[in-house]
Amino acid sequence: MVWVKLLALIFMAVVPYTTASPEINPRFHTILSLADLEYEDKYVVGLQNNLSPTDLKKHLLRVSAVQYRNKNTTFEGGTGVRKTYAIGDYRAYSAVLDRDTIKEIWNDTVEKPPWGLATLSNKKPHGFLYRYDKSAGEGTFAYVLDTGINTKHVDFEGRASMGFNPPETEPTDINGHGTHVAGIIGGKTFGVAKKTQLIGVKVFLDDEATTSTLLEGLEWAVNDIRSKSRQSRSVINLSLGGPYSEALNRAVNHISDIGILPVVAAGNEGIPATFFSPASADRVLTVGAINSDWQETNFSNFGPQVNILAPGQDILSAYISTSRATRVLSGTSMAAPHVAGLALYLMALEDFDSTKKLMDRILQLGKKDKVVNLMTDSPNLIVHNNVK
Repeated sequence: MVWVKLLALIFMAVVPYTTASPEINPRFHTILSLADLEYEDKYVVGLQNNLSPTDLKKHLLRVSAVQYRNKNTTFEGGTGVRKTYAIGDYRAYSAVLDRDTIKEIWNDTVEKPPWGLATLSNKKPHGFLYRYDKSAGEGTFAYVLDTGINTKHVDFEGRASMGFNPPETEPTDINGHGTHVAGIIGGKTFGVAKKTQLIGVKVFLDDEATTSTLLEGLEWAVNDIRSKSRQSRSVINLSLGGPYSEALNRAVNHISDIGILPVVAAGNEGIPATFFSPASADRVLTVGAINSDWQETNFSNFGPQVNILAPGQDILSAYISTSRATRVLSGTSMAAPHVAGLALYLMALEDFDSTKKLMDRILQLGKKDKVVNLMTDSPNLIVHNNVK
């Protein structure tokens, strides 16, 4: 019997989690109120205390750019940012903004997101925004083969559910790995595809599972997807791996052939991925890991079996101890869900009639020649969501 293991490498300190208003981002938009009833769309926006001049400038440029793009109404005196205010450490500005601009600023920009999210929409490391289309993966489905999902976590907004569960096990996540992965795929705060539906397929009881249990979970996921005609709207995330297995590779290749994309972690041994399954399968999307400086990590498996690189070191996401718990983890387990989330995000925006076309699109959008310290035969390609 072949054993398969989870591919999160490092457990870091717990980070306190607090929810923002569902409408106002906590970093910049701490206050938003009507300033003058004469103009329905005139606002005063209060900003975080001690905001640096650089962050303030970036935010105001962002607001002005969005307003210019959306401008479809004229106001006396024009639209956009009108005046900035500095009262001690307090910063604010007044602006005339149409409703589309307000909605876009609230809903489709994450100020100071986890660095992994920012990587997806920036052309250089250490970006400060995660920009994405407001569709955000709506109408798609992520099947997370893992330890389960803490479905009560507030970051999932009721979009997470448990599907397959082995007999005599709890239908929840008692490990944390699966919840963390699901948060990267589709959490409101931490996720790439913030409106996708998340289905937990529990194949681990602790940090190991047998190949037979994994195949049982894959069978359930495929049957559920096909019975509900979700092939063109679903992705299976596999943040797991073990020794080379012809049986497992054949299974995931078949899943790809019938129109369901498997996204697979490359593994954490720092050696060629060709020795591991399902990372070595031919028709899956295998993901290696980079750090926040866009260096390929020393733990990531590498080589020609790896298709693309994604954030995988010191990644913040949801966890299990409470409905608001978070934790920082590292591993190719964290890299794969960034790409799975992107696949779902693209499915909501574009039509794909095969997994090959979806994979080709993800690779086409990738940032080329940006990786530092690239390992032997790994692709110099970093995941990107095509937002300009």
